[in-house]
Amino acid sequence: MTWRGRTLTVMSDDSTDTRSWTAVYRLPPDQAASVLRQQFGDDLRDVYTVDGVIVMVFERYYLRNGQRASLTAVLSPAGAGASRVHAVGSGGGGFWGFDWGTGSDFASLAADALSSYIVPG
Repeated sequence: MTWRGRTLTVMSDDSTDTRSWTAVYRLPPDQAASVLRQQFGDDLRDVYTVDGVIVMVFERYYLRNGQRASLTAVLSPAGAGASRVHAVGSGGGGFWGFDWGTGSDFASLAADALSSYIVPG
């Protein structure tokens, strides 16, 4: 998938709609985490920091389709004040367990929040 001129990895399977992307940003991991915290503050469920790598777990309920979505972001140093962010969004619920786009919507919101800091390439 190409998103704003950058190729992002997208993965999906038949049972759930999972979206995964990786990109490099002109922010150190702690500042990128701050941007995500500002965007999703109420949805932050857990955060871990180990050796400069930050793992953030978010969860959101989508009223429009009665489903929950999860977003996990791993922010690691990418040299010279930059960070590599790998995010995975997943959703599902309801009687049949289908994800009606909640996982991909949640992952897209994270990409949008960091978009002004993306390293072209």
